[in-house]
Amino acid sequence: MLARIVKYADLSWKDLTNIKRWFQREATREGFTLDSLNPSMKIAKATNSVGQTIAFCPIENCFVIGAFIQDPLATSVELGKAGDCIDAEVTRLAQREGVTKCFIALPDNVPTQPGERSIRVIERQITRPITTGGVISNAQSTCAQLN
Repeated sequence: MLARIVKYADLSWKDLTNIKRWFQREATREGFTLDSLNPSMKIAKATNSVGQTIAFCPIENCFVIGAFIQDPLATSVELGKAGDCIDAEVTRLAQREGVTKCFIALPDNVPTQPGERSIRVIERQITRPITTGGVISNAQSTCAQLN
């Protein structure tokens, strides 16, 4: 198998035809909708050893809010307003940066929200490359190796 990532706008005519045809045949698309596609979206495409396309996967930009801390002396009204204010600011930043979704991980003690849905999440940590003098390396730094 071989995977490539391309912009939706750069997919071949054959790929676009496959996507449309597969949508007509497949009842379960695992959240992939034609409405969610836009020209700047990236698409992962997997092909087998003979070049036949096996799967497409849209890649959306996303913000994840996984933690927060609050003043223990704040009132529930203040905390609600603070959350709304932060939510609005994150939304503005997301719009400026072309992010299409924001996931907020809520603790168990937070009441359910309108429109809330449950999802399974697989978290994968991406190691950052080390940048030194314009050269990018995934190796450990010299300091880390000496310790």
